[in-house]
Amino acid sequence: MLARDKRLRAEQDWARLFRDGLGVSGQLLTLVALSTPGKRRVGFSVGRKVGNAVKRNLVKRRLRSAVLNAWDQLPEADMALIAKPALVEVDFATVEETLRGLSRRLLADKRWRG
Repeated sequence: MLARDKRLRAEQDWARLFRDGLGVSGQLLTLVALSTPGKRRVGFSVGRKVGNAVKRNLVKRRLRSAVLNAWDQLPEADMALIAKPALVEVDFATVEETLRGLSRRLLADKRWRG
């Protein structure tokens, strides 16, 4: 479980993230991030296109675990992970590798100011 201070919760934080943040996308996930030096917070968006409630909850559990496993490799930023429907079909190792790959792509992007 992610601690309360590590979760992106407030509506204004989500709005600021999508207004000012930088996004990178893959076949399974989209990562939107906005640099916040000294802290990391993560939010998850898993819409109905991903599947029924059982599938959406499975995806959220996998994403939370992948984030906890890769916590030190993630940028110091507010981040939103947006699941795509194909994420339901893959195993946990693929979810972890996808998250790490998107994080590396974000940090390598010239527009990133982190």
